[in-house]
Amino acid sequence: MIADIDTRVWIIDLDHGGEMDFVLVEPARAKPNRRLISILSPFGEALFGARVGDMVHPRFLGHEYSVLIKRVEPWRESDHE
Repeated sequence: MIADIDTRVWIIDLDHGGEMDFVLVEPARAKPNRRLISILSPFGEALFGARVGDMVHPRFLGHEYSVLIKRVEPWRESDHE
């Protein structure tokens, strides 16, 4: 599966360790504090189109990270409520 709009993407931070997940959404639905990130944000752009096993290099707050795509799944708005 490809990271696309309305997908949940699990990443492994290769620089600092740890795992996180984000949901890719259209810009109007973005709520970064709830990990709903716009596909047009620097982080969202880096994840958009990635597949499991890909290493991507998103920029966040002026720093470039190396992250590994661990899992991608479909997501529905009702999953987040």
